[in-house]
Amino acid sequence: MSLSLLITIGLFTMYRQFAFMATADPGFRPDNILTFKLQGSKPALLAQELKNLSGVQAVSAASGNFGYFRGGQLRLMANRTDKPQQINYYSADEAFVPMMGLQLAAGANLLPHQQTPQLLLNEAAVLALGYKSAGEAVGSMVWLNDSVQAPVRGVLKKFPL
Repeated sequence: MSLSLLITIGLFTMYRQFAFMATADPGFRPDNILTFKLQGSKPALLAQELKNLSGVQAVSAASGNFGYFRGGQLRLMANRTDKPQQINYYSADEAFVPMMGLQLAAGANLLPHQQTPQLLLNEAAVLALGYKSAGEAVGSMVWLNDSVQAPVRGVLKKFPL
């Protein structure tokens, strides 16, 4: 009897959690987004072709399906003497933030056509790197994998991804 009660409570708890996850606001716009692998195609050429299709509102390139982590990991440090923070990341272009409906807490979006690295951090990464606020992080240089410095262009508002 007590075993069946525990199983029932466990199933009810799982049901409630899945129901919450299905209706919770993810903090970005996940609907009506089509993603596919480029398989060696040039992103700029493909983006131009896609923009010419009727019904296509925006095109962006990213390293993975946002919301289903398939990005990479790197070590970030605000100063070379700091302990490195393991950070999950996506590579994306400047069209990604507006297309996904992400909001900036401070700073600005990525600059287009940059050959050097530039970063957008989220609020959790800002705190992990030791900054007191999003505004303090904007404009600072951080170390990527202990070898390359990159500027923080902006900070994304927290979203429950």
